[in-house]
Amino acid sequence: MQRKLETALRHQKDRSSIAKAANDPELRLDAQSRINNLKSQYVKFSDAAGLDVKTQRMSASGYHKIKTD
Repeated sequence: MQRKLETALRHQKDRSSIAKAANDPELRLDAQSRINNLKSQYVKFSDAAGLDVKTQRMSASGYHKIKTD
């Protein structure tokens, strides 16, 4: 389950990078919202299972976080 969440996070980060390149702010905000949600799920799951959080497994080349406020 932890690996599935890491993979889903990387996919959303790639989606955000593609949206940035396509100059699509709505898609980028949607992807960032999903990233925030998945990251929250990942941390909760890892804590409940007693597993270490491995942030390096969630990295995606070219991704830069944006504010969703």
